[in-house]
Amino acid sequence: MNLKRVLTPGWLLGIIAVIAFAVACFMLLAPWQLGKNDSLNARNDRLVEASEADPVPVDEALDAEDPASFEWHFVSTTGRFDDDPQHQILVRLRPVDGNQVYQVLSPFETNDGRTLLLNRGWVPVGAAGAIGDIPPVPGGEVEITARFRQAEPQPAEPTEIRGVDTVKTFNVNEISALPQFADVDLAPQYLQLNGGQPGALGAIPTPAIESGPYLSYGLQWIAFGILAPAALIYFVASELRNRRGRSLLPRPDRERPAANTSPAAASTPADSGGGTPAPGENATSERTSPQDEGAVLADRYGGERIRAEQRRARRNRSRI
Repeated sequence: MNLKRVLTPGWLLGIIAVIAFAVACFMLLAPWQLGKNDSLNARNDRLVEASEADPVPVDEALDAEDPASFEWHFVSTTGRFDDDPQHQILVRLRPVDGNQVYQVLSPFETNDGRTLLLNRGWVPVGAAGAIGDIPPVPGGEVEITARFRQAEPQPAEPTEIRGVDTVKTFNVNEISALPQFADVDLAPQYLQLNGGQPGALGAIPTPAIESGPYLSYGLQWIAFGILAPAALIYFVASELRNRRGRSLLPRPDRERPAANTSPAAASTPADSGGGTPAPGENATSERTSPQDEGAVLADRYGGERIRAEQRRARRNRSRI
């Protein structure tokens, strides 16, 4: 069976759809999920390493060739809180343990002159989004230990709520571009203060070590990318077998009896009812045997009609 006869428009569209789906599985969907699994594993490794390591000076993390490698590490520093209320900013829509809260950011200037945003913790959201009283930052020089965090790339979307500036994410670049921070040179990273430290508010828990479903999702997309072409090959092969089988069946027009042909036409002169064979002719050779006659009828008819014609032929011979 020629494959070209199977490539009808419907089959072509199906083949294109299967190929596109398989390519998407291998090139987009599986790498997407496997990439998320790699990111989660890297975060887990950083969390484990950070929990086992001793705090390092914040300058060591800021001046590292790859500051992201210090994500979640404990760092220590000495300096002063910026007590200008205009420099305090809240982070909205960042719940903690399922509770709606505002997280409070305040600049912290280290003794070597660097300024970092410091996440002091959270305060609860009041009725209708009200902002409660926020304890002021401590004055004077303090020593703190905090977790080193990388800024988030998502837009900060600054907006004012009840006269207080708020942002949606920890995008330090966008926060430092706000008018009230025009005179403050913020470092590109920020610190997350632990509970019990000077100036700390409600403690923000660190993420738990988890595996997540991303690896299984990625393997499922790979399996789908393999099964889809395999199913296509199976159905194409089945269609070829079916068409080859149909082509081998006899056509109905080849079995239709010829026009103006009747069973009587196949009988001998004796069967037509009169006379004897011409002189010199062999009467036996002119008469068709029952077996040959049955074979002729079987070629033209089938089933009950064949048997009826055979009975009719036997009656004619008995009368002769």
